[in-house]
Amino acid sequence: MRTHTILTLSVIILSCLLFNTGCNEDNNNPSTTTTIRTSQFAGTQGNCTSGGVKIEVLVDGTVDDAQTQYLCNGAQGQAGSQGQGGTNTTMRTTPFTDAQGGCTNGGIKFEVLVNGVVDDAQTQYICNGSQGGQGQSGTNTTMRSTPFEGAQGSCTNGGVKIEFLVNGVVDDAQTQYICNGTQSEQGEAGCSNGEKSCNGVCTDITTSITNCGACGHDCNDSKPSHAMTMSCLESQCTIATCEDGYILKDGQCVDCSAVTGWAKCSGKCVQTDSDNHNCGVCGKICDEGLTCANGKCVGNTTCSGVQVNTATSIDHCGQCNNRCPDGKTCIDDECKTGYGKAYCGTDIVQIGDIDRCGGCNDRCADGKICKDNKCVNGVGPSYCNGVAINTLIDTSNCGSCGHRCENSICHNGECVDNPGSTYYTDEMYCDGVLIHSLSDSANCNGCGNHCAEGLQCISGICQPLISYTITCNGIAVKPYEDPSNCGKCGNVCGSRYSYSGSCTLGTCQILCNGNITNPQFNSDNCGECGKKCGAGEACRKGICVSGIGEIITFGHYEQDNDTTNGKEPIEWRILDKNDAGQYLVLSEKVLDVKPYPYNTSTSITWEKSTVRSWLNGYPASYNAVGNDYSSNSFIDMAFTATEKAKIVAFPVPAHFNPYTNTLPGNATTDKIFLLSIVEANNYFASNEERQADATNYAIMNGVYVSGSTSNGMCTDVHCYARWCLRSPGSGIDGTAHVYYDGNVDANFDFNSTGGVRPAMWVNY
Repeated sequence: MRTHTILTLSVIILSCLLFNTGCNEDNNNPSTTTTIRTSQFAGTQGNCTSGGVKIEVLVDGTVDDAQTQYLCNGAQGQAGSQGQGGTNTTMRTTPFTDAQGGCTNGGIKFEVLVNGVVDDAQTQYICNGSQGGQGQSGTNTTMRSTPFEGAQGSCTNGGVKIEFLVNGVVDDAQTQYICNGTQSEQGEAGCSNGEKSCNGVCTDITTSITNCGACGHDCNDSKPSHAMTMSCLESQCTIATCEDGYILKDGQCVDCSAVTGWAKCSGKCVQTDSDNHNCGVCGKICDEGLTCANGKCVGNTTCSGVQVNTATSIDHCGQCNNRCPDGKTCIDDECKTGYGKAYCGTDIVQIGDIDRCGGCNDRCADGKICKDNKCVNGVGPSYCNGVAINTLIDTSNCGSCGHRCENSICHNGECVDNPGSTYYTDEMYCDGVLIHSLSDSANCNGCGNHCAEGLQCISGICQPLISYTITCNGIAVKPYEDPSNCGKCGNVCGSRYSYSGSCTLGTCQILCNGNITNPQFNSDNCGECGKKCGAGEACRKGICVSGIGEIITFGHYEQDNDTTNGKEPIEWRILDKNDAGQYLVLSEKVLDVKPYPYNTSTSITWEKSTVRSWLNGYPASYNAVGNDYSSNSFIDMAFTATEKAKIVAFPVPAHFNPYTNTLPGNATTDKIFLLSIVEANNYFASNEERQADATNYAIMNGVYVSGSTSNGMCTDVHCYARWCLRSPGSGIDGTAHVYYDGNVDANFDFNSTGGVRPAMWVNY
């Protein structure tokens, strides 16, 4: 690549042009004889390290050392990145005495060699000047050079300003600028056209966010107000996305609630002109088959004053009041057999699955799947011995009924040897016993992989469990309460930030204004005393996070106990946000009542509870009682297939009961779960924040509430319910819960009056 000789070469060329005038005329005095002498050298001289040419100016035969300059050879380039050799660009200088190029009295020939081959287009000549003659009276022309930094003329990175003075007056028309180039690295491989070398890496500065327009210019260092992410477009920093509640308009993030056709729904910007779930106003969902246009749910016609889409309506198929016969779906204005909604008597059901494959009573036989409304052989949802099974993931019936995977899991209907942690299921058989490889400490991520004492299997990795003792410097300690080993060996409380020396649940507490504070979740002292989170922020793991506490709507569930008007949208409170942009949410209300189970002689933990199976739709093998929830679950009743895809299968830690030290069993990986005692304490700042109203549906089902009710309906301002946690109670045959006044009760035995307040991580 080109070396740093460009500026020096340009100055010398201008100097030689001046020398070639032959004289500097000065009021009839004899002219000064000025000549130039060049000598080639190797090795180190002047500021050169790889040889070059020494340029000397002689005034009346005497060297003027002040004007001596060096023209350096460049060093050979190194091999380029990405496995290709870099361009090796060198310069060769040859002094001569005859006429060459445009020179008549000798000079220096400069040749540029690219990979050893002369590039004639870059060849230049510096000519020796001729001796001046006797001066004559005339114009006194001199040249003045002034180095500068910054932008001048056409230069952006400094350079030299060349001015011509005629009889002492600057002739602006002849002023020129010699610009400094952008510094490059000696010997680096050449970059593609338009790219710059930034820290040794060839970079397109027209699109690079961290080198936008110039190396080191990071667009993220100067985000405009309410900008979330930045981009670099044509060397200019621009906003790519805005924070929740703002949209990009005219290059700026503006509050969407002030823009026509937009609204802020649950803190997010929604185009209510066309959003089928927020049509015209937040929360208004267009019925199936209708489309939101200009803020209204419309179809292609009106039947009895109601907008319908005759292409898909089973009540108005093709025309008003043309109801499809039982088992027929409306497809493209015609009643015919196909996948979709249909009448079977008075019920509206789904046609095209194993229960109704092609008609109301067309249930597929064992081992058959429904494809194109016909029962055929294949892999997928089917019946095995009369029980609905998904042969894509069922370890006991993998790919077909009765095909059991031994020492492996079932993935896409095939037995996979390496369980990993990315598959939907982790069920596998080890020595004939069905286990969960991501949470079984005796078979952690594979049969026989036994976690050492003091460790438990979490997401297929053996990790310390704070309820166990761990060995630190040869001594057994309890990391959840030991101030010298708080959470892990060597983490000493009281060592910085005025820690109180107290360890609670594996976290060092700090002393702020005389009060013991948890710096991980205290918004007034987040991470350290006095670090207060701003408006709309909350402290999570010692960092202020925005959006915490906001309410979003997601999914639908029966809540008003009136099934004639359909299910109501579920409101969720945002509790946390992780680095992947996923939100931890908790239902704002207690939605239902389900047993943990209770009233059983079997010791139950969250892993084997029926409420876990009901929330996630697990089969009978997942819970101690043996109830099958694969076709009757909360996740299927509350969410569409699109919504379920946004819920993250997330590691659920096995938090023990910190008040009774009851062990919690194994950790799990679930899409929907209950909070633990630790989480209920951390995510809420007060008892009042933990209080939750029950829905009328939950009240009718028997949840315990503190307010007044009548015929299963809340008749008070609030009907606060007690809701259950996944942490064990005083014994592992029960569980802890949050009382109606918001207090955490660690000794509650789960019974039929404890409500369910689901939690989950979502990509919202």
